[in-house]
Amino acid sequence: MLQQILKHWFTGKDNETYDVIRFLIFCVTLVFIALAIAAFIHTHTFDMQSFGIGSASIVGGGGAGLGFKSSTEPGGSLPLSMRE
Repeated sequence: MLQQILKHWFTGKDNETYDVIRFLIFCVTLVFIALAIAAFIHTHTFDMQSFGIGSASIVGGGGAGLGFKSSTEPGGSLPLSMRE
């Protein structure tokens, strides 16, 4: 079951082709959360605004990366700027 979940998270639309961007988003998110926990343990403070800005940057950048490469997915279409 866990293998199916991970395959679904890390593959493209066809659920067969592994996607580097999805894997990197996952890794960056894990590192971001680990660093936030480590900072809290060492300083005993947590800056919610910085955490929110950082996590929004990860999600926004990851979504933009997936959007830019959507035309390479099986059944994907060209972006509006590249259509005739």
